[in-house]
Amino acid sequence: MTAVPNTDESAATFHAMTESTAEDWAIIAGHAMAHSAGLADRVLDHLRLLR
Repeated sequence: MTAVPNTDESAATFHAMTESTAEDWAIIAGHAMAHSAGLADRVLDHLRLLR
């Protein structure tokens, strides 16, 4: 699999955990919160597809 470069300006920039910063983790947390906001609905939608 070929890695696709992330062009999002609000992306974390580290390549190893030892290189990460608090700012990187704030960006990651923000994206995680936005992504998980609809998680329950997405899971239920996928379960309904199994009927």
